[in-house]
Amino acid sequence: MRKLRFEKGSRYHLRNSGSGGQLIFQSDADRARFLFLLIYFQGERSMRHVTEHVARYQRAGTFRIRKSTEADIISRRNVELMAFTLMPGYFELLVEARSAAGVSEYMHAVQVAYTKYFNARYRREGHLFRGPFTALPVADAKCALYLSAHLHRKVRELPEWRSRTLEYPFASYGDYVQKNRFGELLRPETILSSLPSGTEYRKFVEHASGKELASVLPAAHFFK
Repeated sequence: MRKLRFEKGSRYHLRNSGSGGQLIFQSDADRARFLFLLIYFQGERSMRHVTEHVARYQRAGTFRIRKSTEADIISRRNVELMAFTLMPGYFELLVEARSAAGVSEYMHAVQVAYTKYFNARYRREGHLFRGPFTALPVADAKCALYLSAHLHRKVRELPEWRSRTLEYPFASYGDYVQKNRFGELLRPETILSSLPSGTEYRKFVEHASGKELASVLPAAHFFK
């Protein structure tokens, strides 16, 4: 049983990886599917036209969720997504709980839906994730800022994206520095409120050393 009790209005670092070290994303279509679930399931539990949304994201870098659907998600959402990074074998998120049960409901919906998709696509059975997701409380605004930088710096570990981290479509780094692709369904401004601009945030992320991050973030937040 999870010892951490989620509280409305609190922020959490969420993460999970593949069972037995297996990759949970084998293609961009997989990553786009999971990202759609992260965005959509903040306040919805039934999916419509998901394949079309995913194909559109791969072509144009946007899901083009209707304004009426976006409004419905916002009005019902159990969590507020603040930052994310998808890596081949794991994912990490920064969220704010909008209800006490919201985080658990959100992650259950995302992981179950994605596992069903993944198993069907790759003709496999059983668990995809190594277990229940890990959740760590985020102490304060400074910790949230440094944690977002920690998540966004992960993209550097991908050789093909190391020199163009802002262009990686499966992390929220570009949404912090350039245009937010997801509107009200991603809330970087909650983090950016402590900095004068996205340009300053980029400088912060690019120049923050591992030692500096470790001086602010508890060791438990460092994960591979």
